[in-house]
Amino acid sequence: MAVNALYQALIDKLRGIERAPLLPGKRPIPGQPEVVPFAPGRIYKSIYSNYKHDPRPLIFIMSSNMFYTHAINVHYLGGLQQTMMRLILSMRRSNKPLTGMIMYQFMKLRAPAIPKIAYRVYFTRYLRGKLVSDGVSQIPSPEISMFITEPFVRALNRLIRPRVVNKVRMTQEEADRLVSEMEQATTKADQIIIGRRITR
Repeated sequence: MAVNALYQALIDKLRGIERAPLLPGKRPIPGQPEVVPFAPGRIYKSIYSNYKHDPRPLIFIMSSNMFYTHAINVHYLGGLQQTMMRLILSMRRSNKPLTGMIMYQFMKLRAPAIPKIAYRVYFTRYLRGKLVSDGVSQIPSPEISMFITEPFVRALNRLIRPRVVNKVRMTQEEADRLVSEMEQATTKADQIIIGRRITR
């Protein structure tokens, strides 16, 4: 076990990789890397210290464990980015549990060029990422960075969670009066009539 740790430390030194320090009171588990897998179906802006071509990949996670992360690198999609957005929206609307294999097969069936040119496998221990989009996940994440420079992510997030614009302009006095009328309405028909008045 000590030989493996020494070998790994030498490889890290040669590659210029610095390990994140452990939290106080935490001890490494022998033989287990100190990494946290990524959430499948979400999109991360990452830094990959073992890169060959793209040191800062924007990745759609297919599956991830403590050793390997399978993902689609959006930077390699070029003109297929719009197609990728449509696939993500289709998978979101399916409302079915999505595994990495199901997502891969769906992409291969609908747009085989996407996995062919952009599918990558990363060593999870060399990958650090910041969540930038919920992707296919229906559970909104509050820690998504709001200031994203990637046009793909901005466009996708607008499609996933469109901004609600309130076109009804009224004073606080009018709003209070309408709320009061809604509370006093005895039938559904009366509530619908009041509701229609709000939208005019």
